[in-house]
Amino acid sequence: PQGELFDYFSLAFEIYRGLRRLGQSVDILSPDQAAARLDEYSIVMVPGLFACPPALASAMVTTSARVIFGPRSASKTKAFQIPPNLPPDLPADIMPGRVTRVETLAEGLTVPLSASGHFHIWREFVEADVAAEIRFETADGFPAIIRRGKVDYLCGWPDGTCLETILSG
Repeated sequence: PQGELFDYFSLAFEIYRGLRRLGQSVDILSPDQAAARLDEYSIVMVPGLFACPPALASAMVTTSARVIFGPRSASKTKAFQIPPNLPPDLPADIMPGRVTRVETLAEGLTVPLSASGHFHIWREFVEADVAAEIRFETADGFPAIIRRGKVDYLCGWPDGTCLETILSG
């Protein structure tokens, strides 16, 4: 089935483990807590937030923190629909691009990044906004990480090496 291996908890847990391997302290916050406290952090990881509440979206526009969205973030509305303008459903001021297609990767199949590391389990094909910068690409030439201002969007499920690349970039 489509996305059989994709599990939001597993994605969040893998990113948590990767951050801890890098020696990072990690606070886990609800979207409401994060909306009120974004500026307390230099980096905010949003591994796979299904829908982005309005308060959090507004806070992200003005925060001084670097915000890194994982794959499938803001991919649905609170009514479980695909956003009318395609995911991620974020304010126009910080929208790094639009997800136009997704792909489930079979177990053991990976998509190498041109820098280092790879995506596994899930990848997205994203059209970068004209105001966004493509930070890294996949080896086959598609955006892997795009940035607009302080907001990064990760276009796939990262392995540990990919996560290190993201955090160092």
